Amino acid sequence: MQRKPPYSQILAFFSVLWCARALAFPTSLNVMPTADLVEPGSLRLEFENDGYSRLFASGCESYLLTQVGITPRLEAGLDFYHYDGKTEPALNAKYLLSAEGRYPQAAIGVLDVCPGLKPFWYLALARDVGPVRLHWGAARSGSNYSGLLGAELEVGRGLYLLADWRSGPEGYATAGIYWEQRGSAVNVAIGFPNASGESRLVLLNISRTLSFAH
Repeated sequence: MQRKPPYSQILAFFSVLWCARALAFPTSLNVMPTADLVEPGSLRLEFENDGYSRLFASGCESYLLTQVGITPRLEAGLDFYHYDGKTEPALNAKYLLSAEGRYPQAAIGVLDVCPGLKPFWYLALARDVGPVRLHWGAARSGSNYSGLLGAELEVGRGLYLLADWRSGPEGYATAGIYWEQRGSAVNVAIGFPNASGESRLVLLNISRTLSFAH
């Protein structure tokens, strides 16, 4: 099951937010990277705006995310982050360690690979439990570590409910809706910070998946 490429079922997803920069992740739920990959021979394009209290407000962050399915086990992409009046490119990659079977699906990945940012490393796992797909894992950015936990459930044709949380003072608990039809998708979510005094997060993600496989 996948969420931000084609996937099958989603509901509450609980993850852990981390680095101030990368709140947007390719092939993720609301804010958490997952063990799911884009299909080989496909390209996923995403635009995301993360506003604090409201979308496109002063101090918001915008992202252009790209993801290419290279093999059944490997995806990679080039992302662009716009914040504080500047734009930074960054590479990302994810490798599937094991498909779901007797054991959960597992993948390792890295984000924010560029000068000036600390690489964000993560281990993500996933397993279907009845109609719910559970997600969990761990992440590291510099000397900071966090845990990841989540779930997803399909509630209608192409319609999914999402919720997630990530530990740490920079983390958020989020809940959202994801709607996908014919390769195009929209994800809207709201996030509540772990730390008191921080602003609420409002997220909008618009994506399109193109397939070049024959």
